[in-house]
Amino acid sequence: MSTRTPVHAPRLLAAGLALASIAGSAPAQRGRPAELVPPGLRLVHGDILIPANHPVPEGASCSQTGTYLPVPWPDGVVPFTFAAGVTGSQKDAMRAAMDEWNYSGADLTFVPIEGPDAASLSSVTIQNSSGNNSSIGLLPPGLNVINVFNWDYEFIMAHELCHTLGFWHEQSRPDRDTFVTIQCGNVSQTDCSGGPCDSNFEKESGWLALNTGYDFDSVMHYDQCAFSTSSSCPQSGVTIQTTPAYAFWQSLMGQRDHLSLLDVLDVIDAYGSTPTGPRYVDPASTIPAGTLLLPYDSIALAEGVGSPSTGIWVKPGTYGEGPITLDAPNVWRAYPGGNSVVVR
Repeated sequence: MSTRTPVHAPRLLAAGLALASIAGSAPAQRGRPAELVPPGLRLVHGDILIPANHPVPEGASCSQTGTYLPVPWPDGVVPFTFAAGVTGSQKDAMRAAMDEWNYSGADLTFVPIEGPDAASLSSVTIQNSSGNNSSIGLLPPGLNVINVFNWDYEFIMAHELCHTLGFWHEQSRPDRDTFVTIQCGNVSQTDCSGGPCDSNFEKESGWLALNTGYDFDSVMHYDQCAFSTSSSCPQSGVTIQTTPAYAFWQSLMGQRDHLSLLDVLDVIDAYGSTPTGPRYVDPASTIPAGTLLLPYDSIALAEGVGSPSTGIWVKPGTYGEGPITLDAPNVWRAYPGGNSVVVR
């Protein structure tokens, strides 16, 4: 009888790898004070910065549709620089959030730049702030910025980075009404710079990628109480209500502890995939090719293929192979949406 090795958090820890918990529930998004908005930009959708001169309506019904089409970064190259005052530990935290996208297999490169080049290029300035927000897609030089307050939440920063890559919130998809209903009467009229928050829930017609289905598990989805009038939400005042067919997701949407499977596929759809991407492993795979949709069924096989720097994403389960040594110099990740721990 063959030895069957279960792979889960305790098994990985026993193998001698360091185990780090991903930050769990993010701070509730129920309205917040005005945040740092650089000149030439304005804040929409709660945490997205667009050019101030773009004619996006404000103060209208939360069922309105916007028309801003983000611009992707050429060749997936995103130059960035840290503003003065960002500490070493904060820089490390942001680089870890970038790594979540780097290891996804999307053809992206976050390139640090310094000195006068930072001002002359369309580089992203990452700075400490009173809130979390980001410019969306590639903007002219001087307008690309990520403001960070929650440096201790890796996937809040991954969320803002996804805006930088050119993505709206999931509930802003033009097909969202099949999946959720926005309860406009429960949306705060005072919590967005002292005014209404209705425009935070507008739909958007301009998307870099819409080939995957609606994703309640997306790191880009609002939670059910976003910008609610009620301090007791979700007991009352829910702003995002699933339609009956998707009631299972009511309390689960809005997570900030992992990239979902469709998050990864959306970004790959927009930017392409790396020639030698990460290796994916799932014990239930029947067509093992090592890709996200056709993962290997063997950890040993994944360890023997590709470059350690591309990483191995492991889905918890039971693998039909003997004792496994997980001390090779590979970058280990939990499968997208697989669980709430990451192996480093």
